[in-house]
Amino acid sequence: MIEKVKELLEEAKKEAERIKAEILKHGKEPLLVIAGPGTGKSTTLAERAAFLVDQKDVPPAKVYLLSFTNASASDLREKLKNKTDKASEISLSTVHKLANKILKENYKNKYYISDFSDDLIIVKDAYPTKSYQELKNFLRKINKKIATLEKKVDERYDKIKNFYKAFNFYEITDKVIDLLETVPFSLAKYQNKIEYLIVDEYQDLNPLDQKFIQLLSSSNKIGLTICGD
Repeated sequence: MIEKVKELLEEAKKEAERIKAEILKHGKEPLLVIAGPGTGKSTTLAERAAFLVDQKDVPPAKVYLLSFTNASASDLREKLKNKTDKASEISLSTVHKLANKILKENYKNKYYISDFSDDLIIVKDAYPTKSYQELKNFLRKINKKIATLEKKVDERYDKIKNFYKAFNFYEITDKVIDLLETVPFSLAKYQNKIEYLIVDEYQDLNPLDQKFIQLLSSSNKIGLTICGD
């Protein structure tokens, strides 16, 4: 019985190694990787990025490795450092940081990304007679609507927020999508910077984040890999 278990485990290990090798060597056709938590997905993505740079001679700056959370991005960076000497040259960030970077490169006027506390101050200016608890509930409803593409935001909130030149965290991808879709040549400009786009934690992205990724990877010259649970 024990020998049989060992045999099955060895077969499973070989199969996992075979699948991993396929992921590393995969070309530019779209690739979807689905696996459960703790199965080494992030490590495999870091190894794929390193393989592209070290074995396929892809310029490191043209390999974009994205995640949803800052913690995951930091973890990927540490994994990359153990896989390639060119880790610092690979474009690694969260999806929202990349969106923010694109906005900053294209907006002439300065702006800042407001967090929940900033929003509370802004809305307090718009609704001075409301309690903070009422305003918190109001903000949560607005953020939920923005994240699900329901843009019926209260006009007074928008006017005050525009006065402060602030973008809500949830609006970053909405703004960058509008930029890439409406400003001539802007999408092509950023697509020319990317040869491989690797996205971790895809299951955590909202519809706007996913549309942003789809836009960036819509050129057939870009190899897209997405990974999630």
